[in-house]
Amino acid sequence: MLAKALALHYGLEDIDLLKIEQISEACPGAPRIRVTHDDNGQALWCAPEQLSTNKTIYKGKKVVLLVRDLRDAIVSCYFHKSKRDKRVQKGTMSFKQDVSSYLQSSVGSVDTFIRYYNIWAQNRHVPSDLLLLRYEELKEDPARELCRVLDFLNIKDVSDDTIRQAVEFSSFDNMQKMEVENAFRSNRLRPGDVSDPESFKVRKGKVGGYSDYLTAEDIDYLNRKIAIELSPFYGYK
Repeated sequence: MLAKALALHYGLEDIDLLKIEQISEACPGAPRIRVTHDDNGQALWCAPEQLSTNKTIYKGKKVVLLVRDLRDAIVSCYFHKSKRDKRVQKGTMSFKQDVSSYLQSSVGSVDTFIRYYNIWAQNRHVPSDLLLLRYEELKEDPARELCRVLDFLNIKDVSDDTIRQAVEFSSFDNMQKMEVENAFRSNRLRPGDVSDPESFKVRKGKVGGYSDYLTAEDIDYLNRKIAIELSPFYGYK
């Protein structure tokens, strides 16, 4: 959504929207943006104690920290690992758990997620500025949240029509349609198995969808972990 808004704002047509860093390369006046999962992209395969606590790489930079309710994020992660991760599909990584047993895993599950979030809460003053962006608020009002990000990036005078087009382009239905059509020609937006809807990157996009997959005991376990261990900075108590 952000890449689409910037491409429209700066009049850039031949830009791969999954590679937002191309925008600053094509337009010197555009902000330099890098997308990262942090921890070298390996956090989902780390035990909590393996996560980096050193965020000095972000010193002097602005950070948009995108988070999601851990209960939904955990379920999404489960389907990514079981149906999308190429290392699992090729047999170089093993993942044979059901979703309930996955919650109890010491690697890349609830404890890792909470530790990851808490590390960022503790280091939120390391960047020059940090904007907390929550998935649930993006779903509730994508135009409002996109404007918050653009304002944070100090990008002025973005037209209402640009905001509208970016939101429409990045809607769940359109993103899923583009994934089916392989519009981006990228593994980042391609189903693991086109006949399996749970293998899509744009899978459900539902707030609170975890209740469709977790038992009452699973949900109680997650609720207690979040209430006791997760930093209140995120507002998910």
